Amino acid sequence: MESSITRKPDSLLYAGWITFNALCIPIAWGITFFVITQIENVIGGTILVNGQTRITEDYLASFVLFPLLGLITGLSQYLLLRRYLAKMGWWVAATFLGWILPFITLMLANSFFQIKQMDDSTISTSILFFLMGGLFGSIQWLALRKKIRNCVW
Repeated sequence: MESSITRKPDSLLYAGWITFNALCIPIAWGITFFVITQIENVIGGTILVNGQTRITEDYLASFVLFPLLGLITGLSQYLLLRRYLAKMGWWVAATFLGWILPFITLMLANSFFQIKQMDDSTISTSILFFLMGGLFGSIQWLALRKKIRNCVW
């Protein structure tokens, strides 16, 4: 297997990686706020879900925020990685999937196995982070495995 690194990573990559990833959060929140405001203008401040009235913003925030975080993070990381690795377009899709697959997995598990709401949010948060880390790593490994030797580490 031959590496396709076009140049060796330098301190600009690491500084950019930290800065871009940190900026993704407020950018995604801003876009989420704008999108939900537009939705509220159409359907109102409350939404009926399974016979219960919910606040539209609270109910829809994660459905908008997490996919946006995945997309924006993937795009920002791609902008940095393309200087060091050739043909990294799949990185955006891999990062996006790494953000949304844990939530889809948990929703499917909840609907198929009818898991009752966990009282201990620490357990559910731990499961979510374990899924996110495992899925992130696995999917991004698929994008890197032919470009970087021993990228599994």
